[in-house]
Amino acid sequence: MMQTGSLVVLWALAGSALLLVVSANQQEYERFLLQHVDSNPSGRDDRYCNNRMRYMLREDHRVNNRDGPIICKVTNTFIHENTNAIRAVCTDGGIGEGLRKSQRSFQITPCKASGEKSLQNFRYRATKDFRDIILDCDDQGFLVHLDKTHIRVRREGGASGSS
Repeated sequence: MMQTGSLVVLWALAGSALLLVVSANQQEYERFLLQHVDSNPSGRDDRYCNNRMRYMLREDHRVNNRDGPIICKVTNTFIHENTNAIRAVCTDGGIGEGLRKSQRSFQITPCKASGEKSLQNFRYRATKDFRDIILDCDDQGFLVHLDKTHIRVRREGGASGSS
């Protein structure tokens, strides 16, 4: 009888630990989506970057219960595709161990800052582009970090590669 009780407690503890890991992974994934995914952008110009970055920074500050002023990011890239297509880079849509490189280019908008670091005075410059993306995925296939982007270079003869 004592062994059964111990097993129940052990299973309950293991289940709780698993839930904590999944919860932390889910939070990182949701933060990745907030910071880098906009499947239906409007404009993709400087105004887009200014509005989207302000929204993202305020929301990230609120969701993560941060104290103090909102500090602007110097650069951030938004990927314009549905989450399933982006998440596929972590599985059969990507190559590599650890960091995963997409097998196709994605429509992106890099936003680069100019000006002061206060949220009201910060201005962003937008660039429209199509690039391969390099992502960090956790063991469960959750996206946790956009490492960088690569321009796909067309080589002579029509073959493409990355730089």
